[in-house]
Amino acid sequence: MAYDVSSFQEVDRFQELEAKLKLRGYSGIWKRRTGDPADGCAIFWNASRFKLVQEEFIEFKKFGLRDNVAQIYVFESLGQQK
Repeated sequence: MAYDVSSFQEVDRFQELEAKLKLRGYSGIWKRRTGDPADGCAIFWNASRFKLVQEEFIEFKKFGLRDNVAQIYVFESLGQQK
C-alpha cells in the first residue's frame, strides 16, 4: 500500500479490514452510523508515520439530519519519509 491516511464510507466489516491492514502497519478507527444501518465510516493511518492525538465524531441525527456520521482527527507526524 502506498498511502499514509485513507478513509472509507459504508464499512460494515471493520474488524476484517482492520486485521488485514494491521498486518501492513496501519491503525484504524470505525464509527457506526446512527439508526438501523450497521455500517459506518473508518479511517486508517500508517502507524509508523503518524500518532493519533485527538478524535471527534459528529452524529448528524442530533441536528435533525440523516443517520450519517463524520470523523475528525488530529495526527502528529512521527518524522519525515525518506
